[in-house]
Amino acid sequence: MTRSRSFFNASPMVRLPRRAKSLQTTRSSIHAPTKLWVPVYPRVPQEIIDRIIELALEGLVPGGARQTDFIKIKNLMLVSRNVRQITLKSFFQNFVVEEKPNWHNLLDFLFLEGRHDPKVGFTRIRHLVLSSKVLVEGNSAGKRTFQPISLHRMKNLQSLWCDFSAETLVYQHDCSVCLLESLSRGFGHSQLTSLTLERITRIDTSLLESIAQGLPTLVDLHLSTTERIDLSCCWTCYEDSLTCISHSPIPGAYPTAEALAESFAIALGPLKRLAHLSLGIFLSDESLVYSHIDQAIGERQGVNAKTEDCVLCAEASTTILRRELIATRLLAETLKNLQSVEWSSFYAGKLASTKKVDEVELIVNDGIVPKESYDRAHIRGKHYRFGGMKANVRVARNEGKVWVGRL
Repeated sequence: MTRSRSFFNASPMVRLPRRAKSLQTTRSSIHAPTKLWVPVYPRVPQEIIDRIIELALEGLVPGGARQTDFIKIKNLMLVSRNVRQITLKSFFQNFVVEEKPNWHNLLDFLFLEGRHDPKVGFTRIRHLVLSSKVLVEGNSAGKRTFQPISLHRMKNLQSLWCDFSAETLVYQHDCSVCLLESLSRGFGHSQLTSLTLERITRIDTSLLESIAQGLPTLVDLHLSTTERIDLSCCWTCYEDSLTCISHSPIPGAYPTAEALAESFAIALGPLKRLAHLSLGIFLSDESLVYSHIDQAIGERQGVNAKTEDCVLCAEASTTILRRELIATRLLAETLKNLQSVEWSSFYAGKLASTKKVDEVELIVNDGIVPKESYDRAHIRGKHYRFGGMKANVRVARNEGKVWVGRL
């Protein structure tokens, strides 16, 4: 042992150069996890993401989304939870329902969406397009029955468009009452500002009163019957379509245009915010339509022939134009916020008269342009086909006076 110890003690000590450490460690760094550097990019504003998805959906579902369009947004909904919510929000803003089964499927989906979060679901829908078929509950033994639907749940609904082409004169009243009950049931639609009832069979004070009392916040109201006139075939089909609607209430329902306007103004009185009104009826005498048909058949003219060469229409044009202006003025005197009225008319263009303000022909409530001025009135431009045209009358107010002129 002594020898061994002396051997090792006697051996010279060899020192090798020590390699420098590449990583300096401390007590804290030994136990700390390694942190990876991740680049931080600026976040895209939420408004821009919303707009990008809105533009994408405008291309995928132009004119409003339908149930069959769900497949088109499938990929967007799988991106992330945030993108899914934005996609559904934009998708349901403008929705179209044409059949009863589609309506039930929409309700089921919206119920599931709003089960956990009341901010989604029914509150997504802003603009809704319906068919009156959605309101039909039964159609047995030749009797059509209707039932209110869950429109009252859509608290953010701003505009409603309903097509009544499936209804006849017999069922329009029941269907319209059911629709208005669906809107007003439970609470008033304070958000609803626009209502359009297209292709209805009749416009009367009963319908106007129901709308005004149930939806007093309306700003735009559009009602139309003349869209049901068949212009696609022959005079026989044209005349048949006329028998299904009340297209010219003068002189059958109202003796004059003044009586019609006064009655309608009283019925619409509760609509204090109403600015734009569209009434799809003719203010010409009912006999004019049938007289024109007889003459057109005798001259072998088609349904789409222009009326610029029709002697009957030329003779009646002055009277009809005057009725449109005076009826609009009477409506504007009662409805203080009214800015424009649209009528169905056989004539298009501006009325040339002796009163002009900003290139718009006007009459004043306390001094209507003399009748001889209207006798010299004419339409700038050509007349158009016999049906489906619109006459837009502007309302202006100055110093308590109501001025109206054709646009």
